[in-house]
Amino acid sequence: MTKKSTPSTAAAAAAAPAAGKRKAAASNLKTPIAPRKLASKSTSKPPAPSAPEATLPKKDQLIALLKSPAGTTIDAMTALTGWQAHTVRGVISAVLRKKLGLTVVCEKTSQGHRYKIAAAA
Repeated sequence: MTKKSTPSTAAAAAAAPAAGKRKAAASNLKTPIAPRKLASKSTSKPPAPSAPEATLPKKDQLIALLKSPAGTTIDAMTALTGWQAHTVRGVISAVLRKKLGLTVVCEKTSQGHRYKIAAAA
């Protein structure tokens, strides 16, 4: 006669090796993980003294350029701010004209378009 295995003993036998594997995996998780070291900023060079205009927000730097009697070009504004030309035109339209209510005039010259803030009437 052969002995029949009952479902409960078969399940217990199958679970025993799995439990051993789980314990081994769990013991790997308990190993301490060293904290990451943050990269420190190198301060080998002292900061260069900045121009007074460089401390102003870019919007105010654009206004200072536009208030000059000769006005300014898109190229000069993009060089100053580091923005692309369409961004400069968008700031002129949305911020300076609409939000701040400034009258920005665009004149076409032989050197290209020149933008300036018109004197208040």
